[in-house]
Amino acid sequence: MMRRILGTAMLAAALAACNQAPPADPQAQAWAQCADASAPPLARKSACDTLLAAPNLSSADRADALVHRGEARRGNGDPTAALADYTASLAIDGSSAEAKLGRAEVLLTSGQLDAAAALIESVMREGALPARAHLLRGDLKMRQGDPDAALIEFNASIGLDAHQSAAFAERGLVKQRQQDYAGAARDFDTALHLNSRETDALAGRCWNAIFQNGDLGRAGADAEAALGANGSLISANLCHGLVQLKQQDWAGARSSYDAVLTLDAANAAALWGRGYARRKNGEDHEGAEDIRRAYDFNSHVDQEFKRYGVEL
Repeated sequence: MMRRILGTAMLAAALAACNQAPPADPQAQAWAQCADASAPPLARKSACDTLLAAPNLSSADRADALVHRGEARRGNGDPTAALADYTASLAIDGSSAEAKLGRAEVLLTSGQLDAAAALIESVMREGALPARAHLLRGDLKMRQGDPDAALIEFNASIGLDAHQSAAFAERGLVKQRQQDYAGAARDFDTALHLNSRETDALAGRCWNAIFQNGDLGRAGADAEAALGANGSLISANLCHGLVQLKQQDWAGARSSYDAVLTLDAANAAALWGRGYARRKNGEDHEGAEDIRRAYDFNSHVDQEFKRYGVEL
């Protein structure tokens, strides 16, 4: 009887083992994470690194993995490394629209507008990825100082693909610039519904809360969320610094403005804001020097702060 029981138990265990799901394929898991735009950038980069280290990776797959790693590196605030990945991908597949647009996006943020425009128009002519191409052309138009043209491009991008969080975020920034604060808020909320880590929408919503009703709690929370995802985002640091000035957190404000000046030493708003914080914190000489330098870059910078109730 005992032998039969043991035999039955062993048979049941064997049958259960046969019905178990097969072990997950590590390479398939790495591909899923590497290609997941919503994944945390460092985790995404690590997955792409794993794929790129595989000796049997095909050329086409290597080109794709390089694009994905470039996106992860850009999301982690490393545009130089991202540009290298996009360039390497294009060396394998010179027609890759993803790599061209990734490269264009890095060039836009570094101010190389003509080089970025050439890549964007190349993709537009080929008819590949039209929604993203319109999105980047909108970004280009904003940087060229033409918000009306940018709005047309963002509308076109959303019309082609209404699931792009970045398109709603960018359109919200245009509306905010045009003082359509309610419309901007709706676009920021939509962007964050699509992607809770959309940093431009979080930073834009920080400013929106200040513009609309001076809600420092909401503004500060959005700034901190944006900086948690991308600590080098200038607009989020500037908004955070302003919130901290309003809250009389002089050390915090100085830290926020220091972060901006590390990236852009000529940023007049950061210099003026840091100078104000320093003076309030008893560093009169250093504060006065920051404010003097701010006026060298923008003689009316104090008027921006006066708008928010911060004045000497």
